[in-house]
Amino acid sequence: MDTQLKKNLGTNIDEEDFKSGYKGVGWCSKRRSWASYWYSRGKVSCEYFCIERYGFEEAKQLAIAYRKKKEKSRLKYQKSKSAVKARPKKKAA
Repeated sequence: MDTQLKKNLGTNIDEEDFKSGYKGVGWCSKRRSWASYWYSRGKVSCEYFCIERYGFEEAKQLAIAYRKKKEKSRLKYQKSKSAVKARPKKKAA
């Protein structure tokens, strides 16, 4: 846990506040940001939401929302890709 950040934000912040409770979203103490992680073309991609810009809780919620958006787009892509594979082949005349 980032103890300096805890001092700056107040005493009502505890270790549980640094856990998002959502897969693919985590706290990055080095950047003092909430991070949203996802896979794209076999590589890990990341988007950061800085607490200095958004505030602690809003940055966390933005990271969760961003991750959900990426999940939706990935599922949409997978469905369209599987629909293309499922098309029957035309018989030669």
